[in-house]
Amino acid sequence: MPNRLFTDGDLAAVSSGSVLAAFFRISAVTAFSPDDHRLVHHAEELIGKSEKFRRERLASRIMLADFLRSTAGNPLPPFSFGRYGKPCFTGADMPFFSISHSGEHILLTLSQKPVGADVEAIRLRKGAQGVADRFFTENEAGYVRKYGQRAFFRLWTVREAVSKLTGGGIQDFSRITVDPVSFYVSADGCGSHPLVLLCETEELTAAIAVPVQSEVRSVIIDEAGRHDAVLKWRVPEAEGSDEP
Repeated sequence: MPNRLFTDGDLAAVSSGSVLAAFFRISAVTAFSPDDHRLVHHAEELIGKSEKFRRERLASRIMLADFLRSTAGNPLPPFSFGRYGKPCFTGADMPFFSISHSGEHILLTLSQKPVGADVEAIRLRKGAQGVADRFFTENEAGYVRKYGQRAFFRLWTVREAVSKLTGGGIQDFSRITVDPVSFYVSADGCGSHPLVLLCETEELTAAIAVPVQSEVRSVIIDEAGRHDAVLKWRVPEAEGSDEP
């Protein structure tokens, strides 16, 4: 692993208005800093929690601490929490962030404006159609019925990202409408139609939602090291077919 997860260029990109999207494998992050003294203010969150929860939470805090260049004398600052538990920094000059994890994957997004992100490891999910029928629009549920699991995860990550952008939770899914062909999103309370970007691989599906179109800078960290992957993100659009 490198000496730092994030470079000075990452900080400069966020400061200049870009959205930084950083993918990691949780094992790589926790190996980078298995017992981080900068996280002392958040240790109480880990008491009595499962090993899985502790690994995920520790990884996310390490990533934030590294981005902010926290030190022993300047630990990761405290958070406040939204009505559905979304954390945010309390300082007016601090960046907005959104964190998501699934399986061994973790995604951190940072921006000067509100941002929402979700990542889902691709797996067989029993009852996916029932979830779609309950929480998606009729049009979206029909899309899942036609195209199956991949379509479900695409719609789910988009909805999660938008709900995090607006500060809501799954309870606010009824306020979100996604066109399953163009992935044009309408969300009450967002102020405008958010821009949604997708990243899909064989292992995962991820989505980022931002209030206005922005440059997205993507970074992937794994056991092999660091490499930029700007072009992995794209604005979903119809490409002559509605098939995922």
